[in-house]
Amino acid sequence: YAPFSFISPLGEPSGLLVDLWNAWSEETGRTVRFRLSDWQGTLEAMRKGYADIHSGLFFSDERDWWLDFSAPIHLIPSALYGPASSASPTAADLNGKRVGVLRGTFQQGYLQDNVPGAELVLFDVDAPMVLALLKGEIDYLFNEVIQTDTTLARLGYAGLVRRGETLITNELFAAVGQGKADLLDTINYGFESIPKEELSRIE
Repeated sequence: YAPFSFISPLGEPSGLLVDLWNAWSEETGRTVRFRLSDWQGTLEAMRKGYADIHSGLFFSDERDWWLDFSAPIHLIPSALYGPASSASPTAADLNGKRVGVLRGTFQQGYLQDNVPGAELVLFDVDAPMVLALLKGEIDYLFNEVIQTDTTLARLGYAGLVRRGETLITNELFAAVGQGKADLLDTINYGFESIPKEELSRIE
């Protein structure tokens, strides 16, 4: 989930969310251990109790049935992407088109609810989705801007796609299993205590 969380070349958890949680750990005096996996793995870890806290995700009504959310910790826009040879894509272009989206994400639910004419093609990670767009296997993709731009830069494909309309800007929250009010209070206290200069440095 670069640049938010990923394994560094040295095998260490890295990224913006990792840095935020390390700063939270310093403020609260509580040790954090990171458990990195793909997106579905993070949700499964929360459902099965392998993890105590989800480091960052969007709110949805479905998730609200089984998770309790912190105060917002970050803002993330999500946009459409198409081939560089095409016009900047908008929501009006999606009807009848193949649109790549990550499985189980807020973006998938958004398209299902708001663009029912789009043919959704589901991916588990974003790099194969970008490659599918470049190969013409999908017409557009819809994903978080920062994550997608990071992947494009890492693959060296930034000039081969065109970013289009930003459809949503979501607040990112930490989350815990329902009924853990004390832990949620500690999470909120810790993030409120991080100095603004430190948050700017991490960003």
